[in-house]
Amino acid sequence: MHAIHIHHQSFSVPSQWDELSRRQLQLIARLSLLRKKPTAYAKLFFLILTSALPLVKRLRLQWFYIVMATTDERGDLLTLLDSFIGTRKIITQKVEKLWVRTVLFYGPSSGLANCTFYEFIQAEQAFFLARHADPAKAREGLNTLVAILYRPKRSDYRKDLHEDPRIPLASSGVKQRIPKVANLPEDTKLAILMWFDSCREQLIHRFPLIFGKPKSSVTASKEKQSLPTANRQPPTGSNPWLDYISELSGGMMHYEDIGNTNLFIALTDISYRIRKNKEAEKVRAQASRNRKRR
Repeated sequence: MHAIHIHHQSFSVPSQWDELSRRQLQLIARLSLLRKKPTAYAKLFFLILTSALPLVKRLRLQWFYIVMATTDERGDLLTLLDSFIGTRKIITQKVEKLWVRTVLFYGPSSGLANCTFYEFIQAEQAFFLARHADPAKAREGLNTLVAILYRPKRSDYRKDLHEDPRIPLASSGVKQRIPKVANLPEDTKLAILMWFDSCREQLIHRFPLIFGKPKSSVTASKEKQSLPTANRQPPTGSNPWLDYISELSGGMMHYEDIGNTNLFIALTDISYRIRKNKEAEKVRAQASRNRKRR
């Protein structure tokens, strides 16, 4: 947390994305819908950071910033935003539950810890669609992403037995939920998109053998690849994720079991197989060179 000291009074405001509250994240997501100059964005961002303070402290600090502070003092306060610039790391789940009409939907746990391999594959496809240049397709992708990640509570849920309180993912259920989540506030859905994007970035850094080396934001924004492995040579076939599932399952009989495996277990297994394959290729290449020298 950042500490602000004004006339013997202290104020604490978030210094990183994971310290934001759900309401603050939604307000920041709403900023992305506005068309304002960077300086105006920065001022609104600062006011959002102070919104979680107790009422008296919040009014005191905002009054100082808007009315009493000099231009230099306002500039100093805006430097508090520097820790948010350049990286967006939101691992903690901020939107744990959603009321959709009269039904309570539950989202994944922090860092996608209780997501299945198949759920991530489906969510990632919707994520890429949500970033489409066509507004209609982007809305479709965003609604689909929320409908995949947020599901009602399973009737037989027991905390001591089940890692995930949500009902199992099914394509028919996603189709039924899409028109329901379409009416959710846009800032709520955008906050979920920002969180998923951040969690996915952490997966990319954690499993570079699968996703390839992370690229700069400038380079990534120019690419229009639809597959997660676009920055490395994918395995044979048109869909790398299906190839991975095929390799792990060993046959059609086990497709569902692999798809329902915990995401991190599946990605760890895939990384291990890629590493072992690379080591085997090096051994074969070295053996081939040795034969040629003889």
